[in-house]
Amino acid sequence: MDSGIGVFGACLSIALVALSGAYGLSAVGKAAMEGTARQPESAEDLRGTMLTVSGLIEGLALICALICAGLAAYLLGAGAK
Repeated sequence: MDSGIGVFGACLSIALVALSGAYGLSAVGKAAMEGTARQPESAEDLRGTMLTVSGLIEGLALICALICAGLAAYLLGAGAK
């Protein structure tokens, strides 16, 4: 496999990870705002849950981005040899 195509694929994967993480965070925020609008007295519980889930989504996106960046670095190193 040509390393240029592999690096392009890894960079495309990083972009998809960023987009999917942003979409996940916006979905969590939307659901929390809708829940707060329906039941204002449960806003504190929803806020805690929202922050926990947002942290998990962000952590998963960061791990995936690091894996894709490592793959790109590996392919660039292999292509230089």
